[in-house]
Amino acid sequence: MRFDKYKALYKRFIDGTRWINDKMSKGINADQDKADFNRLVVEPMDAMWAGFTDEEKDYWLKVSDAVRIFNGRIV
Repeated sequence: MRFDKYKALYKRFIDGTRWINDKMSKGINADQDKADFNRLVVEPMDAMWAGFTDEEKDYWLKVSDAVRIFNGRIV
């Protein structure tokens, strides 16, 4: 259950980060979007991360590396 919830948040994090960065690169004000994103995605992810075991953190760090290196998506 916790894995699925974090995965959903992480997917929103990846997609949301790309969307906000795209808006900002076009000169569109994204201040409110960033505030909402932090409240709805980043803060809950950080709270979950604090309760993860070392093994869970290691797994998600590997997922993060793969997404970053290959510009991947979470499905």
